Amino acid sequence: MPRRALDNPIVPAVLGLLLEQPSHPHKLLADLRARSESHASAATRGTLYNTVAALAEAGWIASQGQERTGNRPERTVYALTEAGHAELVRRLDAQIRDPEREFSRFLGAVAHLGALGPDGAVDALTERVRRLRARTAEDERR
Repeated sequence: MPRRALDNPIVPAVLGLLLEQPSHPHKLLADLRARSESHASAATRGTLYNTVAALAEAGWIASQGQERTGNRPERTVYALTEAGHAELVRRLDAQIRDPEREFSRFLGAVAHLGALGPDGAVDALTERVRRLRARTAEDERR
């Protein structure tokens, strides 16, 4: 398994989900998609299965056996190992402590906000606030 699979931005998210509870890749993918728009775009089935294989090879997760639900095929359930927990802590600590030049679509748009004109800028930002409040309220209901 290529080492770069361990550099995938979904690695901390997968390790974090397994910190909560053991799971199989199919459920991990569903949880990633349900929890985060940014991870959903980065997490395809193939990417997730390659990442899970790399995490297991690195010793950060370990198989806990097979699980079958109804007519579904058996699925391998994985759990976080002590080494995986230590790696998750290391990565999260580094990401929080070490500021990087992160570029988001929003910051790119704000850099040229003047193109919208004063009224257009106010309207766009007001709409953003409304949508963020709605999203926050939805997240709090979960």
